[in-house]
Amino acid sequence: MQFSDDEILFIKLCKGLVQICDRINRGEPAYLVDDESQPFPKTLYEAFQGLSLKWILRDKEMRHPAILCMVEAARKSVEEVDTVSL
Repeated sequence: MQFSDDEILFIKLCKGLVQICDRINRGEPAYLVDDESQPFPKTLYEAFQGLSLKWILRDKEMRHPAILCMVEAARKSVEEVDTVSL
């Protein structure tokens, strides 16, 4: 089975988020504070890089300079959708 680049990005994003949820469920921190080189799951980092590149090429600007910024923007978007759909 062949996946498109967008499908691969989506899969990596989901896998990285699941890894973070698993860490939280085990009582571990969501990201590794002591690991400056790569505090987030590799798949999430790869998805973030891919999405950032797509957004830069499309918008000619950096939308989210860090993974935490992207997660915060997603949280706000979800809250807006939840408010509208109620």
